[in-house]
Amino acid sequence: MELLNRLKRWHQTWPQSLATYTYDASTEHHCPNCGHDYAGNFCPNCGQKSNMQRFTWKSMLTGILDVWDLSGRSVPSTLLQLCYRPGYLLRDYFQGRRQSYFPPIKLLLLVSLLTLSIEYFVSPYNGEKEQPREERINPEDGEYMKEYKTLFYKQLDRFFEWGDENSGWGALLFHSCFILPTFWLFRRSRSYPKITVPECFFMQAYLCSAMLICSCVSGYLRGFILMYLPIFYLAYHQLFGYSRWGTVWRVLLTILIGLCFTIFIGIIIGMLYAVYLDLTGVITIPLDEV
Repeated sequence: MELLNRLKRWHQTWPQSLATYTYDASTEHHCPNCGHDYAGNFCPNCGQKSNMQRFTWKSMLTGILDVWDLSGRSVPSTLLQLCYRPGYLLRDYFQGRRQSYFPPIKLLLLVSLLTLSIEYFVSPYNGEKEQPREERINPEDGEYMKEYKTLFYKQLDRFFEWGDENSGWGALLFHSCFILPTFWLFRRSRSYPKITVPECFFMQAYLCSAMLICSCVSGYLRGFILMYLPIFYLAYHQLFGYSRWGTVWRVLLTILIGLCFTIFIGIIIGMLYAVYLDLTGVITIPLDEV
């Protein structure tokens, strides 16, 4: 009997034809969606599952969780690993071991919703809204330049309000400035060579979730924002395998270049906004006042 069981297990390891997976002659089904009669787990005509049943509380909860992949993947485990082994998590995810980890973009949206809820309902600073940005206009500026700065600062206030209301997308937009510096400075590492730009994007998406958690905790512990740099260092050190000092100067240079990108993009947007106002006739800025 033991020999027979071994032979059966060995036979099950043989390559099987596609019909073995898609067709089961032992069970007949009638598709309630298209009326097709078939055998198997899915209707070959419309693709609907064969085990469609009436809705219950369990199926309702499972359906809601399936939208976010919460039924098969652990959000707490992914967030915990982002705190103490972010680089190893990123390497596993990039190398194809993705079933155990929550997807980065969905995780970022979920964390942003959670942090906004915590800041609104729990944070002791939720009643204190920041004052509008001061319109620092140079008294020596001309009349047209003052009008332009007034309009520009109003648009800037709207942008920061949008960033506060959509913290996930705002954080990802800011972290996108670190994608190219990461690619340039870390693409030749021996531990994880030839990293791609899309991988750098998903890397920043994962790190955004950790940053949002840190920013939420910093509402209670002032100075906890200093955890930003250690998380960057830990993720880059574990993923790329550089030495401590090699990782430190590369991370600092990545952050510095990313901030320069942010300032450069802000200047370009300001210049384009001035051209837009001039072309639409809202204001006319003389060249001697620019």
